[in-house]
Amino acid sequence: MMNLIIFIFFALLDAGIVGLCGLCYSERENYREGMILGIHVPPEAVENDEVRALTESYRTGFRRFQRINLAAGILCPAFCFLNTGAGFLVWTLWILEYCLLFPLRSIVSLRKMYAIKKKHHWIRDDDDEYWKNGWYSNPYDRHLFVEDRMNSSSYSINMAHPAAKWWIAFAVFICIAAVSVCIVLAVILGDLDGSSPDLKVTEDQVTLSYSFYDCSFSTDEIQSVELLSKLPKDDYDRVNGGDTDNVLVGYFEGEKTGDVMMFLIKGETPLIRIKLPDQTVFLNSDADGQTEKWYEEINMLREK
Repeated sequence: MMNLIIFIFFALLDAGIVGLCGLCYSERENYREGMILGIHVPPEAVENDEVRALTESYRTGFRRFQRINLAAGILCPAFCFLNTGAGFLVWTLWILEYCLLFPLRSIVSLRKMYAIKKKHHWIRDDDDEYWKNGWYSNPYDRHLFVEDRMNSSSYSINMAHPAAKWWIAFAVFICIAAVSVCIVLAVILGDLDGSSPDLKVTEDQVTLSYSFYDCSFSTDEIQSVELLSKLPKDDYDRVNGGDTDNVLVGYFEGEKTGDVMMFLIKGETPLIRIKLPDQTVFLNSDADGQTEKWYEEINMLREK
């Protein structure tokens, strides 16, 4: 159920992002406000063969780019049904690709349009010179933020402003931090869905581990060991752990049971309940007969 919720949320989010970007930046190849693709040109430039070729290429490429990314943005979260971490990682890579390539396309098209303007000497009293690289750079403008050429509802940084490098550095830092957090989260979720519970028994010690969680106790601490057909009915609140479509792992608080540690694969039976003085431990395995084998090993250890 959780993976379905994740899929629906991210699919709708991605569709909204692609749709909003398309709404804001579409039709920039048309002659609007004296500009084509963010560059001022005279009205007769519309009939120029080079301009026509560029605008048609931009229109076709923009629509194809948007359609591909709309499909990818909706399909990427579907990987969560295979592995939550894998789905989150694929989504992170997709949003990174889209955020990088979308503005790059605008920069490339603006540069090409400026080159055509220079070639045909369509020079007027305007500030296109400061946009020729695809971004705004005007040392005579004291403003740090200016209205973007391709989208009047957005703003660009004046790269010639002394504070620009600090804003760029801050933005890069935030982006790297956000991507790093997403990758770490993807690794954690992937490990939760991809790992299996493990039990190790020594002469007087039992150690349980699953992903980033572990629990160790001596045989003297074991008050009882039971083999159950299902998890006892209780209201288990997650304190520090993972609750995905596939696993229950980590620290939980049961309304009746009290402190609980879980190392459970959902849908797998039976499961073992181990009562300790300060908490109750539940565990099982998705390997045939492994849970029953662990139950026998723990009981044999207690009988020694």
